[in-house]
Formats: sequence, C-alpha cells, structure tokens
Amino acid sequence: QARGLMAITGPGYDSTVVSTKMHAHSRRTLAARKEQAVMPARVILADDHPIVAAGVRQLLEQDSTTSVVHVASSTEDLMRTLASTPCDLLITDFSMPGNAVPDGLSMLGTIRRKWPDLAVVVLTRISNPAVLRSIRDTGVRGLINKSDALSELPQAVLSVLNGRTYIAKAAMSLLES
Repeated sequence: QARGLMAITGPGYDSTVVSTKMHAHSRRTLAARKEQAVMPARVILADDHPIVAAGVRQLLEQDSTTSVVHVASSTEDLMRTLASTPCDLLITDFSMPGNAVPDGLSMLGTIRRKWPDLAVVVLTRISNPAVLRSIRDTGVRGLINKSDALSELPQAVLSVLNGRTYIAKAAMSLLES
C-alpha cells in the first residue's frame, strides 16, 4: 500500500482509498465553498471520446455538488481552458490527441507546474502498473481505471474535493501487482 494512504472497507464502500492528510488548498477551497452555501464545485472534464465525456458529465451533474464548466477534447483545448476558466477540479483522460501539447505524463507535469494547487483526477484505461505508479507520482489526487464501477467516480470526486486522495478499486489492484 502506498505511504500515507489507508483503505476504508465496510458496508457502503467498494474499495475507497484515501489520504490521511488533507491538502491545504483543498481545505481552503472546501471552506470557501461552505461559506457560499450551495455553490457547486466547478469541474473541467477532458476526454477525447464524446460518449465517455457525455457519460461522465451526466454522472457528475446528477446532483448539485458539481457543475461541468467545460469539456475539452484535446490537450491544446485543455490547456487553453485551464488558463482561462476557473475550476475546482480537473478530471482528465491520460491519453488524448494533441499536436502542440503532449498528453500523458508530460501533460500531467505541465498541469502540476502551471496549476500546482489544482485537484486532478485521472480517468484512464492504462493497465501497466509502472505507468499507473508514474501517474500517481505526478501528484494527482485521484486515479480511476475506466474498467472501475460507475460508483467510483462520484466517490473519487467527493474525496478529492474534501482534500483526500482516492485510488479506485481496479487501479489499486493494478498498482499492487
């Protein structure tokens, strides 16, 4: 198990793994959102597959806790949007097309350098444990494999918005292999 993470099991939990430390920026963000009462968390979603993006958006907007403010379909679109659109959370695919801006670990590194306090959840179909460890090591706060249960995404969003780290069940299985 990764250092600083603990598994939560029991009724109502699939395989939630959360950090034992809350990120300072997330505490401030959560406190500010509480003061604003019902202000939903602003989410930028990045995925180059329209059906996946539409499904994730619908799942996120089923309740009033999140609002998708933009859907990016390429790395260039994502970087432009991050530079111009305030958000509380980025949910991004790991592999996306882009000519001028690379995807993958390079993209995550750029995001971390330019927006170090931004909470990032990576949604991927990557199954290589070494690559998943590298993704986790970039400082993302959530990691979900596209083969995970639908219920993992809202759990990840809630955990990350509350300053915790979330590794979904299938991703954790792969990381431990």
